[in-house]
Amino acid sequence: MRPGYRPPLICDVLFVGLTRPALAFGVPYAALLLNAMLTLELFLLTRNLLCVLFCLPLHGLTWLACLSDPRFFELIALWGQVRVGTRHGRRVWGTLSYSGLSVARKTTVGMAPRLVVEHALEALCPA
Repeated sequence: MRPGYRPPLICDVLFVGLTRPALAFGVPYAALLLNAMLTLELFLLTRNLLCVLFCLPLHGLTWLACLSDPRFFELIALWGQVRVGTRHGRRVWGTLSYSGLSVARKTTVGMAPRLVVEHALEALCPA
């Protein structure tokens, strides 16, 4: 092989199929549920049966959003957890990050943030 040559990436169809979210009519179930809720609320507010047709362009927009990435709505939710949600990461680590471990700051005076995380880890995994 020549220097700097990289073989092309191989996309395994089985792997892609196993990681794809469950879709209904081309959109994830969460987007379909949000579409139904918004359409139903609009119908209940206006009491006009033609407002039910609002679901068609809304479904089209969600379908177009999911064409590039089927996990579009999951990524938006993750972005909301990191950017808009609680900012434990900024206080403890000095950066924004997503973590499955919720770090609760103790009210103990003089305790370093690292010790708080270690204390939380000990609570999760007792020795």
